[in-house]
Amino acid sequence: MWALYAAPTIAIAPVIILIFGMGATATILVITINAFFPLAINTMDGVATVDENLVKAARVFGANRFQVFRRVVVPYILPWILVGLRLAVTLALLGMIFVEVFFSPRGLGYLIREASDVGDAATTYAVIMIVVISSVVFVQSFRLLESKFIPWSREVQL
Repeated sequence: MWALYAAPTIAIAPVIILIFGMGATATILVITINAFFPLAINTMDGVATVDENLVKAARVFGANRFQVFRRVVVPYILPWILVGLRLAVTLALLGMIFVEVFFSPRGLGYLIREASDVGDAATTYAVIMIVVISSVVFVQSFRLLESKFIPWSREVQL
């Protein structure tokens, strides 16, 4: 998985555009590739850290594989998944802006490119602020979900 993640999306995007054309399919594929790996890697790391003693205790009490997964593994990895989602949504937005700046005739990235091409600094900064605010709203939404669905998880502020 790390080998696939090591290839920068910026390098892969032009190839995807060549194969699929400058349409929604290519844009969605670039966004998906950008967002998938942080979520998948975070989830896999979360599963790898599940306390084996909890799994054994559930098995001792008669839990089958599905019950162990549902009652032990999923609650244990929820913080990992939600952190992965926070990373994924930010990188998805980044992928969208990248594709729109370089390959799309519409969208926020296109507006950034067009405004900067004609020297319209006010519009360029306004659109960038929209992107930043959108990203912050998405990330904070996932933090809210985290506080609702995993209240036992403590948030570390940096």
